[in-house]
Amino acid sequence: MRPYLSSSDVADWFKRKEVLTYIEARLDRAPYRAIGEFHLHSADQAQTPELHRIAELAADRGIHLHVHSGAEPVEALLKLRPGLKILWAHAGMSEPSNIVAAVLDRHELVSAELSFRAGDIAAGGTIEPAWRALLIRHANRFLIGSDTYITSRWDEYPALIAEHRAWLASLPIATAEAIAWRNAARLFGVRWPTN
Repeated sequence: MRPYLSSSDVADWFKRKEVLTYIEARLDRAPYRAIGEFHLHSADQAQTPELHRIAELAADRGIHLHVHSGAEPVEALLKLRPGLKILWAHAGMSEPSNIVAAVLDRHELVSAELSFRAGDIAAGGTIEPAWRALLIRHANRFLIGSDTYITSRWDEYPALIAEHRAWLASLPIATAEAIAWRNAARLFGVRWPTN
């Protein structure tokens, strides 16, 4: 469930009481698996009473916060409530592999989604060695994504998935399957046929 009531909410949604009221009401009506994707641009933005309550709601319900941010806001969110699960959009978007690794190494309840990261992971078609090591080490914590946040991204969908498939093909098969779909199925309770 995205917390924005309108596109103008991106700048200050985390301190608006009406957004919190909206989230609370929606959570009571439907079995959401996550709150987000939402944007945080600094660790300070995670310190509002409204975001404290949202973290409490997510932790109590065992659902993820799907946050589009750098590493510092993720770290700030994780201090709000024990047991809080984070799905880190775009693995930090521009965070280098060593920063992504540090966050995942420290926090077992953080998973990272990889839309917009194929160019960083495998520039020129070959997986960068640090990314390869990280993807294998935390194979159970990464998910591919397409981020179809605007209509034109749906037109690009086959190319976005092909881009992921290209670098996934060079990983060990169990790692590639985990990242391609098994982790998402596990995180969000999707049952997959065994045969």
